[in-house]
Amino acid sequence: MSSKAKLIRILEILEKTDEQHPLTIPEILSQLKLYGIEAERKSVAYDMQILDDSGYSIVSAGKHLGFYMTEHTFEDYELKIIADAVCSARFITAKDSLNLISKLKSIATPTGEKILSDMLYLDNDIKTDNNHSKYTVDKIITAIKTNKKISFKYYDYDSNYKRVLRRNGHLYSVSPYYLVWSGEDYFMLGSPDSHSNLTHFQISMMVDTAITDEPRKSRSEIVQLTADFDLGKYIRETVNMFTGEVAPVTLKCHNSMLREIRRRFGKNTRISKIDASHFTTTVKVTHNDGLYQYLMQYSQLVQVTSPAHVRDKIKELLSDALSQYSDG
Repeated sequence: MSSKAKLIRILEILEKTDEQHPLTIPEILSQLKLYGIEAERKSVAYDMQILDDSGYSIVSAGKHLGFYMTEHTFEDYELKIIADAVCSARFITAKDSLNLISKLKSIATPTGEKILSDMLYLDNDIKTDNNHSKYTVDKIITAIKTNKKISFKYYDYDSNYKRVLRRNGHLYSVSPYYLVWSGEDYFMLGSPDSHSNLTHFQISMMVDTAITDEPRKSRSEIVQLTADFDLGKYIRETVNMFTGEVAPVTLKCHNSMLREIRRRFGKNTRISKIDASHFTTTVKVTHNDGLYQYLMQYSQLVQVTSPAHVRDKIKELLSDALSQYSDG
């Protein structure tokens, strides 16, 4: 085993230490043996000095107490945030989620590993049973990297709540550009061969995905992908990932909606005070079912003031909802 390989193994061993879990040189020697590396105390001490001189934060815990690293690739709180995101992702199966968390534990300190074991909540009931999504994601990423189109079939739900192939199993051919996590789902943003606009597909509804030999369309061919294209703005405007015409909508909102409005439409959304309890704002969004669904859930706190056709649509939907609760 070369000295460079030994140095790498020592670094890997120290990555698993922290102030509460230092390792003595004999303990490091013992762990090196697990990798088939025989070493002397002096050589290990020398290697740790090289790592320290190279910028790795290796600290002595005191005579006979050992050594530990104060800085790691991921701090414990960072791993906790990543693991929580994995647990919350509905498009990842429970099994794949646990596998990812296991990998995070492998690079955590003992303290971080305990945090990931004791402080995570994974709800199996919200997790998809579709284990093909990860393969679809991998193929899309590869297609984007290699500038290739992808082909796939797409599911819908029928009146019996069963999944059926859209358009009788039509094989879509799409030029992919982005993968985005929006709301509770993962989406691919791309342009089908049939037109030059950007659209999106829910990853969990894609099947028989394959990378084709055909090069994807140039970004310059896509209407939305101009030089100043803003992916965040596109996602904010495309409420609930429904496509449609982008146009302004003016809202009168209760003050309690301020955080939600800025979460949904961006932290720089401009607002104007109306009175002690309300503000108004104008946002550019797609006028579609996704927008109406969003506004309906806050109907007691948000009022559409313009345009008239959006107001009328909301009134129609509220009337329909009320009729479902009328007697008789």
